[in-house]
Amino acid sequence: MAEQRFFGTIQKRGNRYRGRYRHKGKTYYTPTRTRKREVEGDLAREQTAILDGTWKREKLTNSVEPRGTTLQDWASSWLSHIENSDYSPSTYRAYSSIWKGRVSHSLEGRQS
Repeated sequence: MAEQRFFGTIQKRGNRYRGRYRHKGKTYYTPTRTRKREVEGDLAREQTAILDGTWKREKLTNSVEPRGTTLQDWASSWLSHIENSDYSPSTYRAYSSIWKGRVSHSLEGRQS
């Protein structure tokens, strides 16, 4: 259940928390944290940046070259991005497990 606040909401996900807020018609999330106070601080910083006009959201860039990039290279880059972004650790573990267990072993021994 999400707690409604003046700016954004705080959602409890298991034993962790994350903030959710809207800006210019889009929904954004703060990093998942173990303490509710940390998420409150994240939301306060986002709100301050929006009000100051300094708010910028990191956008995903297409780092995959149209030619010469293998699926293995792309997946490695993508998993690294997931691990170092706002995604929860369990999301990274799930994606990594699926990649390693179902896809990458099928590519072994194949040439691009």
